[in-house]
Amino acid sequence: ILQRKNNISVAKEAVRNLEEHLKTVSIQYSVGTTPRSDILSSGVHLANQKRTLLAAMNSYEDALSNLKNIVGLPQNTKIEVDDELERYNETIDMTLDECLEYAKEHRSDSLALKFSKKQALNQIDVQKSGSRPQVNANVSRNLSGEKPFEEDHSGSWTAGLSLSWNFFDNGVTLARVKEAEASLKKIEAQERELQEQIELDVKQAYDDMKSAEQEIEVTKKAVEQAKESLFLAEVRYKEGVDTNIAVMDAQEKLTEAKTNYYTALYNYNVSKANLDRSIGL
Repeated sequence: ILQRKNNISVAKEAVRNLEEHLKTVSIQYSVGTTPRSDILSSGVHLANQKRTLLAAMNSYEDALSNLKNIVGLPQNTKIEVDDELERYNETIDMTLDECLEYAKEHRSDSLALKFSKKQALNQIDVQKSGSRPQVNANVSRNLSGEKPFEEDHSGSWTAGLSLSWNFFDNGVTLARVKEAEASLKKIEAQERELQEQIELDVKQAYDDMKSAEQEIEVTKKAVEQAKESLFLAEVRYKEGVDTNIAVMDAQEKLTEAKTNYYTALYNYNVSKANLDRSIGL
């Protein structure tokens, strides 16, 4: 939504610039300093930019509808978005190695596998206990007498220990131990596979974020250069030392530069969110 909202702003600005330029062209034509073809070409560019604006507005509405669907709002709900797409949380204050280490300790899927591994180890111990001797202890007291709760009763204590060891379980215990060990090996294989996936997820998200950071700086400079180029082209056109095509070209480059800048901001925020998720923040 925020990206497409900015696309609308870029398209609206382009429409305003072209409308102002068309007024300039009309004045120049009225005094005979420019040909009619300049008016026609300027009008065509303006019409095309208005179509781009309509497409951007429709795309924005589609994004709103998608948000409503995600959060479970009725489609007739009115949503006003006040936020602006900007560079949130300038950068994550961790190196790639620190991100990888953090992910191993905080990713929910990694923690779940570690817990499953502990369960599997405990299960092996439980199954192995079937091959060990079982020791039972018991203590009892016996009371006797003619009348309950009277002084004429007598009593005695008995205590004992018993030990049992099953030599003939037909390999059931051994089979259960092997089954538990196989489960542990399976979990360990899943753990290795998950660690490889975590490393891939973190590295890709980290690289994407760093690349987007650089892209922001590059496209920001491009916007400033495109603004200056358009300004100079308009001045030169008014002075009669440049063509209408040069102005149209400068306007298109400014629109492209601004679109690229907002795309870079969008990519940064998405890659930053992916990195946060990949390391378990």
